Amino acid sequence: MIDDNRNAGVETTQPTGIWPTFVNHLSARTGLSQCWLQFIMLLLGSLTAYLASTGLHRISWDSAALLFRVAMVLSAVGAVVVLLPSVGRRIVVSLVILFHFGGLLTAVTSVNPSPWLSTQLWTTVYRPYLYFLWLNNAYHFYSPQPGPANLMWFCIEYESDPDGTKNFRWVLVPDLDEQSRPVNPDGSKVFSGTEYTRRLSLAEYTGSTGIVPWNLYQLLDQRLRAAQLDGIPPLDPRKVSYDKQYREPDARSKRWIQTYIRHVASTYKHHNKPDRAVKSVKFYRVLHQILEPDQLNAGIGPNEPSLYWPFFCGKFDKDGNFTEDCVKIWIDSAGRFQSELCDPYLYWLIPYEDLARHGQGGDLEKADSNTLRVDENDADKEMKR
Repeated sequence: MIDDNRNAGVETTQPTGIWPTFVNHLSARTGLSQCWLQFIMLLLGSLTAYLASTGLHRISWDSAALLFRVAMVLSAVGAVVVLLPSVGRRIVVSLVILFHFGGLLTAVTSVNPSPWLSTQLWTTVYRPYLYFLWLNNAYHFYSPQPGPANLMWFCIEYESDPDGTKNFRWVLVPDLDEQSRPVNPDGSKVFSGTEYTRRLSLAEYTGSTGIVPWNLYQLLDQRLRAAQLDGIPPLDPRKVSYDKQYREPDARSKRWIQTYIRHVASTYKHHNKPDRAVKSVKFYRVLHQILEPDQLNAGIGPNEPSLYWPFFCGKFDKDGNFTEDCVKIWIDSAGRFQSELCDPYLYWLIPYEDLARHGQGGDLEKADSNTLRVDENDADKEMKR
């Protein structure tokens, strides 16, 4: 039997507390040393975490299942560490601390322009670890300068009324009231700043943008043709170049968007007609630009509509799948996955003043909606709903 790593002849102080007292009592009753008891308990904890994660996978609660899988691994590793001599345990703990703070260092130094070594370590080693603990974005924020905040705006369309009236609801995550206080989509106050920050972090997962497509000008031609029909032109390219007005999310971000769509479609009912079923959901990833010094000197407020850049990321059904009028997906005769972009506005920046019309696709006055509007008589041009 392995001893519990205490040196003979050295006077030690017995720890006090409920847990140490319980372990000492159990050790006296079973004849096992404390380190072996801790080993057995950690193994049982690892097995319990595995069973919990398996059950959560069956009900499709993937995030909680992942948490328990990580707890399973940590408990199993901890079970081995408690059997090591005192020096071995100190070495393992020291290496974990160095690894953790090394990750924070790469999060700070991997923002362009960045050293080659920091970029490689962050990409190949630390990214999964930092994203799981969400220690990446906060350390990027001031390195070297803050970037625009990511917001998520959803336009939910429900079944129409018998008289043809269309029903919509806009859900903004996160959202502010008229006094710029954080609120939930149902209008209730968010009392915790941590909760508001976490909602901002949710939007960050939709923000990994791929490279500029090779057929950008072909997509631009389709966008301009649609603008002539619908009256929703792109922004002036002298202010924002066309290549910056097109941002297609990468594959990972698209999967996150689909999960958000499923949650929103199943959670939020129409504000006036809760019995209406969801037909589709349009999703916009909104970049809230930070004021430049000259804009601040000109008296422009932080909620100026021109500072909101909504990028249309698709129209989905309630299960998070693209609708056929947005993206057509099929398997060809050779078994290859094929897709065709059917919506000329997909992944393009929609001017804020045209956002409500784009989201609802019709006469705003004849729709039952908490429509986003811009009041030209409002000196600050703040958002009205």
